[in-house]
Amino acid sequence: MKLGFFTAALPGNTLEQAAKWGAESGFQAIEIACWPLEKATRRYAGVTHIDVDDLDKTKAKEICNMLDGYGLTISSLGYYPNPLHPEADHRETVIAHLKKVIEAASLLEVPVVGTFIGKDKNKTVPQNLEDYAKVWPPIVKFAKDYGVKIAIELHIDREGLYNNGVMSQGMGWQVPRLPGLGDVDWAKFFAALTAARYDYVVSIEHEDRVFEGNEELVKRGFYLSRDVLKPYIH
Repeated sequence: MKLGFFTAALPGNTLEQAAKWGAESGFQAIEIACWPLEKATRRYAGVTHIDVDDLDKTKAKEICNMLDGYGLTISSLGYYPNPLHPEADHRETVIAHLKKVIEAASLLEVPVVGTFIGKDKNKTVPQNLEDYAKVWPPIVKFAKDYGVKIAIELHIDREGLYNNGVMSQGMGWQVPRLPGLGDVDWAKFFAALTAARYDYVVSIEHEDRVFEGNEELVKRGFYLSRDVLKPYIH
């Protein structure tokens, strides 16, 4: 396995600055934020470390060469919008960008794109599942045609999840904590990964409010997470 990090928590860095820091800090992989160039609508969104609208084969090669120089693997490209948004225009816009991220992953020879399933907050869970059955198969086929897998992000808090449901996008139950500060038994977690023969990247997404406010605090959060997880990475 390799230990990586998601660049969305470092919006003030260029991709190369984030990569240099990550390599110097002992990380082996990087998940790259690929939102469109626009104002963020929520925390940790709106971060553009690769502008997929402007990416071509030449620029993709330059990025890969730069990251190779720092000894980093691109684990995935990340873009986490709401593809089941109640407004049709918004839905179409984010799905169109998601497809551009998938195309970018193919150019960069990155096997995975991370994203959300989404939810229409005005509909019930069964109604959302009906929308999912219509919206997502074409996206998955598009990704397959480009040789890319879709990774769906989940957040889990048992009691809150029971009360609010998996389609709630974390509303009412998601309390992000860094590894070592939450409820996960990481020994059991990695035991399950190895039992399943998982041998890819474990990527740290930093959304812990205790380690926010400035870049130094954010990086301290990453260091803590690294030190908790690194003993399991071999």
